[in-house]
Amino acid sequence: MTQHSINQYKRTEVATADQGKLILMMYDGAIKFVEIAKNKLRENDMAGKGIYISKAQGIISELMASLNMEGGGEIALSLEKLYAFMNRQLRIANVNKDIKPLDSVAKILGILREGWVEILQKPLNFSS
Repeated sequence: MTQHSINQYKRTEVATADQGKLILMMYDGAIKFVEIAKNKLRENDMAGKGIYISKAQGIISELMASLNMEGGGEIALSLEKLYAFMNRQLRIANVNKDIKPLDSVAKILGILREGWVEILQKPLNFSS
C-alpha cells in the first residue's frame, strides 16, 4: 500500500466516522502527539517537541470547541475546564521543557478516552 493510499484511506475513515468514533480518533491523535512530544523532549529536539505539543493543543482546542455548552450541562462545563487545564499544562511543558505536565495530560486523555469507549460500547436503553 502506498503512502497516498494510506492517506486516502484515513481521509475516508474520518469522513465516514460517526461522532463518537471521531472523538475517539481525536483522543488517540492527542495522546499520540503528547507521547511523540515526550520523546522529542528526551531527545533534546526542542523544535520537534514544540511541533507535537502544538498539534496536541490543536486537537484539545477542537474538542473544547465542539462541546455543546447549552445541552451538555455540568458534563460539558467539566470537560471545558479539563480541556483548558490540559492546554495550560501543555504550554507549561513547552516553555519549561518539562515532561511531567505531558505525563499529566497523557493520563487525563487516556482516562477520558476510556470513558468514551465505555459509552460507545453500551447499548442504548430507551425503556423506562
